[in-house]
Amino acid sequence: MNVARLVVLSIPGVLAFVAACSSAAYSSDGAPDATTPGAESSSSGGPDGGPPRATTDGGGGSDSGGGGDSGSGSDSGPLGPTNFGKSLGDDPCVATGTAPAWTQIGRCPARAARTPIVSSQTGALARTKSLFSGSATIFLGGEATFGNDGTFFGSGDFLAAFPPTTFATKWTGFGDSTPPVVGANGRLFTSGAGIPAKTRALNAATGNVMWTRVFGFYMRALTELPDGSLVFLSTEVGMAVRAISPVDGSDLWSTTIPGAGFTGSMVASSSGVVYVASDNTGISAISSTTHAIMWNVPTLRIRAIALDERAGRLYFVTKFGNSTPAMVASVAVDGTGLTMSSPIQVNSDRVSQLALGAGGFVYFAAGGYLYGVDTTNDTSWEAATGAYSGASPVVGGDGTVYFGAHKPGSLHAMAFTKTGALRWDTQLATVSPTETHVGSAASIAPTGHLELLFPATSTLYEVGP
Repeated sequence: MNVARLVVLSIPGVLAFVAACSSAAYSSDGAPDATTPGAESSSSGGPDGGPPRATTDGGGGSDSGGGGDSGSGSDSGPLGPTNFGKSLGDDPCVATGTAPAWTQIGRCPARAARTPIVSSQTGALARTKSLFSGSATIFLGGEATFGNDGTFFGSGDFLAAFPPTTFATKWTGFGDSTPPVVGANGRLFTSGAGIPAKTRALNAATGNVMWTRVFGFYMRALTELPDGSLVFLSTEVGMAVRAISPVDGSDLWSTTIPGAGFTGSMVASSSGVVYVASDNTGISAISSTTHAIMWNVPTLRIRAIALDERAGRLYFVTKFGNSTPAMVASVAVDGTGLTMSSPIQVNSDRVSQLALGAGGFVYFAAGGYLYGVDTTNDTSWEAATGAYSGASPVVGGDGTVYFGAHKPGSLHAMAFTKTGALRWDTQLATVSPTETHVGSAASIAPTGHLELLFPATSTLYEVGP
């Protein structure tokens, strides 16, 4: 599927977003609560009482199993397992010519879903870890996040912390928390779903609660600013960006987006600019210093968005309804040079979180397909994954695009080149064809391992090398 038209507009403004928690999973309402970390409920092992070790090699596609883009934009390879865990290419969290002033290992504050670390080259399943307690009624799983020491935090129907090299649990607790934000000074921040929404600060080393703040409204997109304060989208009165103290959760400031309604998304840059996207009002840029709206750019309906700070651009998908085409748009971080791709037929209004490859490539999933869009040359591709909604791709340092596919009756790890050729397809587990807890969340660990969390089994699958 190739397209050949690029519309360039010059409109002052910038874009915004970031999925409230991530590509996450979907489940029923209601959640248990806890005030101290709980005991580990399950050890490593396969779901449904069996080991999910059977794998199938889907082949290397037209590139004969070659690499992604090797940070250079080519599809030549192969890189091979010897490059596993190495750092290649650029870091989308860091602006060109600057040092990493604000980073979170495994969770880029730009929410670009890309890392310079090379991930799995073979698709081999390394190990599994159950995150199922047997008592929770809600699953708020999302991509694993990582601390500066490599510790990673996974959310199934409870939150757990693991050492960087093993799946031996350090601590567990809370069945109502979205994937945590790794903060400064050893803190970990979580936010709950529904009303009331609970925000907690935890000691990242022990899981002990430092403070809890309860809000009587929905909150989305909790993130940390460079000064350490926490911001999120509040729906208390319309839509507002609200900031609270990381020390005790007290209010710091709030900025309302006029006319924004209750639906939106947000991302914050490493310079402290907060970008908010709304179906009603388009994109607004807010200064975390003056708390004023710097500018607003009305756009079409925004379904997903991400920020590449090194490239200095924001990317988003705009779409109206299931039967209408989608377009991938981009704008410079100074608000100029808005571009929009030719229409892409996407038969679902539910678009995943975006993953950004080097050189202007944008990847997203919707309606059982994975899409890749070259925004520079205005071309695109699609690959059938047979996956349910609620799954998002992630990009490794060599440009390989990884995807956790929940197909009818089975869970898969899939890898594609940046041009859409299938590198491999590994079956991780079998599940009921009528399973209602669908979707997946993907991330790449500092070690290079691909981490896939599926709500169908509340299990974390580690793939690599």
